[in-house]
Amino acid sequence: MYLHIAVPRPLEDTFIYKCPPEMEGQISVGKRVIAPFGRQMVTGYIINTSKELPTHLKPEIKQGQIKPISSILDATPLIDKTMLDLCKWASEYYLFPLGMVLKTALSGIPEEKELRPPKKSYNILDLFKDKTPFADKPRDTVAAPPILTPHQEGVLSTIRESLKKGDFSVHLLHGITGSGKTEIYMHSIDYVTKSGKSSIVLVPEIAITPQLITRFFARFKERVAVLHSGLTHNERIWEWLKIMEGKVDVIIGVRAAVFAPVKNLGLVVIDEEHEHSFKQEDGFRYNARDLAIMRAKLSRASVILGSATPSLESFYNTTTKKYIYLSLPERINRRPLPPVRIVDMRKKEGFSIFTDELLEALKQRLNNGEQSLLFLNRRGFSPFLLCLDCGYSPECPNCSVSLTYHKSDNSLHCHYCDYRITPPDTCSKCSGHKFRAFGAGTQRVEEELKKIIPGIRVVRMDRDTTTKRHSHHQIFKSMENKEADVLIGTQMVTKGLDLPEITLVGVLFADSSLHLPDFRSAERTFQFITQVAGRSGRGDKVGEVIVQTFNPDHYSIRYASMHDFEGFYKEESSFRKTLGYPPYKRLVRILIKGNNKELVESSAERFKAALDEKRREGTDILGPVPAPLIRIRGKFRWHIIMKANDSRTLNRIIKNSLKAFNASSKHKHGLIEIDVDPLNLL
Repeated sequence: MYLHIAVPRPLEDTFIYKCPPEMEGQISVGKRVIAPFGRQMVTGYIINTSKELPTHLKPEIKQGQIKPISSILDATPLIDKTMLDLCKWASEYYLFPLGMVLKTALSGIPEEKELRPPKKSYNILDLFKDKTPFADKPRDTVAAPPILTPHQEGVLSTIRESLKKGDFSVHLLHGITGSGKTEIYMHSIDYVTKSGKSSIVLVPEIAITPQLITRFFARFKERVAVLHSGLTHNERIWEWLKIMEGKVDVIIGVRAAVFAPVKNLGLVVIDEEHEHSFKQEDGFRYNARDLAIMRAKLSRASVILGSATPSLESFYNTTTKKYIYLSLPERINRRPLPPVRIVDMRKKEGFSIFTDELLEALKQRLNNGEQSLLFLNRRGFSPFLLCLDCGYSPECPNCSVSLTYHKSDNSLHCHYCDYRITPPDTCSKCSGHKFRAFGAGTQRVEEELKKIIPGIRVVRMDRDTTTKRHSHHQIFKSMENKEADVLIGTQMVTKGLDLPEITLVGVLFADSSLHLPDFRSAERTFQFITQVAGRSGRGDKVGEVIVQTFNPDHYSIRYASMHDFEGFYKEESSFRKTLGYPPYKRLVRILIKGNNKELVESSAERFKAALDEKRREGTDILGPVPAPLIRIRGKFRWHIIMKANDSRTLNRIIKNSLKAFNASSKHKHGLIEIDVDPLNLL
């Protein structure tokens, strides 16, 4: 018997091995094996078996060249047929080796070891007890489903019709903030569970969705499994085994949960489907949302994409009838959306983080015993330190960015490679001694606010304050228990937050993301403002939003202030269509990086020539040019952007060009990374 094995190496091909006769009875597709690979022993994945050698290999293979596998790791397959088909599709679509895709699908499972239950058992409800700020509420009080609104009933009726048919379907649930999307998810899951099928719920970041998880525990109890990076090794294995054995029907997790070994999948829910954190930004650059849709298609399951600010691609798919459009246009109990006041910073004299309008509103909330939220998508104290004598700003030696000043530990910090130094006393360019921190990050906002309003209780949520396990939950709990008056945060606070005492949201430097050299910058800005505005007025009290900006006339800010997604979509999609960007064209980014700037540029030019030879009509090739961030972690970076009407054309051109490039390049001076459907062009 011959085994077709995929190995987790950056190689396109799979490899043929012999199966020792004594192991033939244990062989199944989807099991892992230990096999010799060069001078090493590696873990491989059985993707096919055959009694005879493939005919195209026979002339090339001499007797004795085919090596036998060393051992079989698993008693039962870890990858079933549907998951294997999904991984094969992902390998083709994202142009990434199948063995490395399979390794990603089984991430968290010990390589080179048989999968066994941990000696200690775990109860996922106990894991979250006292770690989730809302888990200590009596479960019985939240377990009873609330009465649905007429809009929710209508939406649910449409979803149930799709579920009854048992065919693949995708629903875009466009519900404004506070409209009750989670109840739709849970009613749909309940319907699927009663029919004997399972559900997967993907969320952007598990640590910032404690309320969502607690509600699922309350409704579905021990039938819930949670998969995320915060679990210990043993906890993850325990959850994985429960899923494999069919002991749970509801799996909640971040993007990697798309690979959960669910049996009999009936429904996939992607909450906040627009979120960029569903996209893996290095290695296997998959989008969990799109992969989940393909998994549902292979399983003949239904999909619910939920968002108050859908991605342009998803909304466009409703206009072409590829997706079913569902709307929740009102908040629960008909609570109004908060009015948004735009403050034009151009009319303010001097630099100030807080305008008079925002300070007055903050003080009013403080006097009323209400809470506020301040959003700034920039952590640290100041974006850069400047020498006042010559204008020099200390830069990261590994990356083409200025170092961010962090006052809390008196350090200059690179947010790309984690390089840190103590701020210099002397300028390395002019030997001057006068430095000043310019701009503002979340640390500075916190410090300035405490100076202006003495005694105000402030908590901050950004990557610097949430490094410890369960730190997110502690911050949430301090707000829920009214131990804090103001929450200051980065994009972490724009989603998964339902605190009824927050009646004021302030958006600082709302236009900062508009200045990024990326065609999605307007969409990001609209989403940030709309999502964070939705945190205000979710209780019985009316909320308010104040947006401080130097660009009040930009359409993304204007439409966000009116809570007008359709208006924004029309203007933004017109811009995208004119320039040939998604959703009207498919995009692939090819990144070439290496240690030597000139050699990287040369490799980029040679690869561009290979692409030109394979180019087809209707395909645009832009570049090569230096990436906006030309150096990251010591590597120089050039990129090529390709556009076409369909992804198959792009993938075929790139695949053939890679073969030609690799065959002609004896000395490779750059690592080539392919990013299909990129969300980040920096």
